[in-house]
Amino acid sequence: MFADQAQKKVNWDLAAQKHGAKIDHWAGRTPMSNHVRVLLCTLDNILWQNHGWERVGMDKLSDPQQVKKYYRKATMLCHPDKIGESDPEKVYIANRCFAALTEAYNIFKVRIVRS
Repeated sequence: MFADQAQKKVNWDLAAQKHGAKIDHWAGRTPMSNHVRVLLCTLDNILWQNHGWERVGMDKLSDPQQVKKYYRKATMLCHPDKIGESDPEKVYIANRCFAALTEAYNIFKVRIVRS
């Protein structure tokens, strides 16, 4: 059991070395970072091959209800429970994308309520 956990940690660390910088840049701390619309429009650049996500144009995300719709689709695709544990790189990417999208959407909801 401990060996299995240790192997998962090693796999996670290897995936982080390979994909961490790219995901950090995608969800980074620039003025447009954490903007759920930007993350949804560029999600296909971050995901694994054959992910099934169709590129979303910014024109489709002008309405908050459309943002919510695409956010839910994206989180279903990246949800950690939906991925399983077959491919450690896929698990790593999905977890990081799910976290970034969730954080950005929560910020988006607060901004919508204030306006």
